[in-house]
Amino acid sequence: MVRVSLLNLAAIATLLLGAEAGPCKPRTTAATSLAETTSSLAADTTATSIDTTAVTTVADTTTTIPRETTTTTEAESTTTTAAAVCVETQLFINPNFDDNPGDITPWSSNAALAQNQPQSGTNALSATFQNGEPDYYFKQTLQNLSGKYRFSYYYRVVSVSQGADYVCNMQLSAGSVSAYGEMYDSPGGWKTSSVILDMGDNTIAQADVQLGLTCYGEFTGIEVDIDTLAFTRVCGAA
Repeated sequence: MVRVSLLNLAAIATLLLGAEAGPCKPRTTAATSLAETTSSLAADTTATSIDTTAVTTVADTTTTIPRETTTTTEAESTTTTAAAVCVETQLFINPNFDDNPGDITPWSSNAALAQNQPQSGTNALSATFQNGEPDYYFKQTLQNLSGKYRFSYYYRVVSVSQGADYVCNMQLSAGSVSAYGEMYDSPGGWKTSSVILDMGDNTIAQADVQLGLTCYGEFTGIEVDIDTLAFTRVCGAA
């Protein structure tokens, strides 16, 4: 639209100049040339300015910001049950009968308390047999037993009647589990031995743990002393 208007103005200017000049052709030619030059310069300048303005555009830039994602990790609950720790503990109370003078509590026994050369401390228990009688026991009640235990004991054959023909046995038990222990039945000093009793995996709430002593055969009298008993939990291979 601007270019057309300028050309029209140039044409009008030419006509006006031509009318004023009259028939003189050189003057008309000069006016026409000047008008064209002016028109051309104005048109080019204006067109360039408009074109530049029109072409130069600012592009819209759209930036998309990603939404924050919150991840919640829920920790899985785990319950760990610790295995029971095995401790090799000796369970008998008053194992050598010395805790109280004249009293073997919590033991129960039909043997007599004696102070004649005990294996340890001041007391031992003495079992005296006459013609095979009686059978002796040394017993204590324990709680919560499971697994394997070593039942150890000390014994001493104090005396045997002359010409005796006899056999003595040592039987050790815990509840319904029992085993025979080693015993040399000739008179002499203190000897020791032990057996392993397996109570199984299930816990036994309460059980009598006992050493039983018997002597039988042909004899008038036999005396055997017992001292320092132990009932110890066994951990690992026995």
